[in-house]
Order: sequence, then structure tokens, then C-alpha cells
Amino acid sequence: MKFLKKVFGPRCYLCYMLLSVWATIQMTSMGAFFWVHAVGLLEDVGLHEEHGSAHEFYEAADEGYRKRAYNCFICAGLYVVTFVVCCFLFFRKSRSHVKSGHSMEAVEGNKA
Repeated sequence: MKFLKKVFGPRCYLCYMLLSVWATIQMTSMGAFFWVHAVGLLEDVGLHEEHGSAHEFYEAADEGYRKRAYNCFICAGLYVVTFVVCCFLFFRKSRSHVKSGHSMEAVEGNKA
């Protein structure tokens, strides 16, 4: 049990918070680029079959872009939830360290 307390401490939650912020920015920007039908992302839309006319191709491309944009926005929302949970756990853990008289410096000083 001590091992888990060391692994999932305030520093771990801080790292997860930073990763969540970065991932939210990345997924939101990718979703926005899919939403505006960025030509550079056409290969990621998944148009593998032949289309009989240009109209069919545009309909399939629109559907593919829309699905990918929604997926990116959903993923960004999940990263926001992860960020909020990690913030809660980070502040709860850091307060428990301060209340018990164990500051981060004191914990690091004991390791040396």
C-alpha cells in the first residue's frame, strides 16, 4: 500500500493535469480542423472505396470529416473531465500532506 501512495502522489496528479491540458488543446484543435474540412487531414477521413460521382465523394468526405470532428471533441471533453478529477485529487493530497506536517520539501529531504 505504501508503494501506491508513493506512485499516486501529488506529483503524479500534477503530471496528469499537465498532460490533460496538452491533450485537450490538441484534440480541440484537431476537431476544429476536421470541422472546417482541412485538406491535410483528408487521408485520415477514411475514404477507401471508389465513388461514382463527385457528389458522392463530397458526401462521403463530409460524413467522414464530421465523424472525426465529433470524436475529437468527445475526446477533448473526456480530457477535461480527467483534468478536473486530477485537480481535485492533487489539492486533496497536497492539503493532506500540509495538515500532517509533511510538506513536499520535507518528503524530499527524507529521501536524501
